[in-house]
Amino acid sequence: MVKRKVGLYLGTSLVGLALKEGKKLLFLGSNDISSIEAREIETLDENLHWQALIRKSLRQANVDSKIIDLSLADRDFIIRSLEMPLMGKKEIEASLVYEIEKYIPFRSEELVWDYQFNRIPKEKKVSVSFVGIRKSSLEQTKKILSNIDLEAATIEPGCLSLARMLKSTKETKDIRNFVLLDLTLQEAYLTFFQDDLPVFNRYLNIKEKEGKLDLDNFVEAVSFSFQYFRREFKSGKLDRIFVVSDQPELDSLVDSLKETLSLDAKKVTPYELTSRQEASIENIKALGCGSRNDYSYKFSPVLKEFEETKKAEASFSGGGDWHWRLIGSAAAIAVIVCFLVSLFFNNALSLVEDEFTKKGKNLNLPEQLQQVGWENIKIATDEKLNKITQLKQLKEKSIKLFNFLSLLVDGGVIPDKMWLSLINISKKQKEKYSVEIIGYAYRADDYQERLAVNDFVSNLRANESVNSLFNIVEATSADRETIREFTVTKFVVNLR
Repeated sequence: MVKRKVGLYLGTSLVGLALKEGKKLLFLGSNDISSIEAREIETLDENLHWQALIRKSLRQANVDSKIIDLSLADRDFIIRSLEMPLMGKKEIEASLVYEIEKYIPFRSEELVWDYQFNRIPKEKKVSVSFVGIRKSSLEQTKKILSNIDLEAATIEPGCLSLARMLKSTKETKDIRNFVLLDLTLQEAYLTFFQDDLPVFNRYLNIKEKEGKLDLDNFVEAVSFSFQYFRREFKSGKLDRIFVVSDQPELDSLVDSLKETLSLDAKKVTPYELTSRQEASIENIKALGCGSRNDYSYKFSPVLKEFEETKKAEASFSGGGDWHWRLIGSAAAIAVIVCFLVSLFFNNALSLVEDEFTKKGKNLNLPEQLQQVGWENIKIATDEKLNKITQLKQLKEKSIKLFNFLSLLVDGGVIPDKMWLSLINISKKQKEKYSVEIIGYAYRADDYQERLAVNDFVSNLRANESVNSLFNIVEATSADRETIREFTVTKFVVNLR
């Protein structure tokens, strides 16, 4: 008997559900907060809202299964890409667990993640994409499900669920470098794909003008993300932008994107992906996550805790007893070789020292320096050399510090709509500095402002002049406050 699969999508205020039996689609449905009775809303907290919406969707589909595949709104996920030297899968993961810490704005033990990669043999490198979500956000969602006796067998961001459905069509399956614009009345997400893997994503505000989408403002926000892509992925290319939406009047948006971005743009409706009238963005994502085994799209993440991956890699690196025997033998040979080499060089050095000592004794000091003596001359010379060395080190450190401050002024590390108000520099130890940066971000949206802070920290971590001065770069706080009737995000970034 073919097992039924239940796909569930949780958006910002909507739930989508899909029920399949094999490849046969049995049900598509979606509900939002407005579909709950008004009297219920008044008595429910946020978690109970979601439980009520999910229960309602399950009843509509006549689902009795307790196991689901889950797709979540992209705004909670971090999607990043990085390049590494050409190596095997186990070596990639062993390196990645340390590289990835540079790209997240919180501690690594708070991350739940997975990755996929493409090999580029001609350039002798691999391109790695990873998706991650904060453990606390995921635990909150799991708690909502467990309260109604549900368990998620798989969890992924909505952009991957939607990409899986998009890539299932004949027209799009061969397009590997594209942009996915997911647009509803409530939310919009922009995800860039290279060689079928997501490289970064953006959450976009939906602003209305005279009861309709503010087209100029929205196209400008999309254009800004494209500028970022072209700056960060100079060798990347894009073939098409897909505007996936169930909004009826979007032809003007598609035309504006074509003109502004100089890129082929195509509108795709949920109906075109399923041939079902009841199809919507929400239940298409639910269908996508419930169809992980039915389509060939290769990135189907299995989220795992970051610290567990580190431990597993440490265990792998340790190996079995034969590894230790091999390492022990190699170490013994290395010790013998080092001893013989050291013995040879020590003898050669002794001969050179003796020769210089003999020549030194034969040297006659000028008459003016005979009362000073060689020992005092040597002490004075060493002191001068030591001061020169200290001055050189101080000069080098000062140049690095100047380069760092110049970077903050015009180095392109500060994201759009963000400014710095205070930079405190202190010298904690000899030749070691710590810096506290206080600034503000204003994008009229809490998430976008936090995203700006994350990008600022990532830009600092990726810069060589910053890495030469500081080992740790982290955002220690990001709080909302009001300045002149505008609500902004005040942040503090520490470098040490």
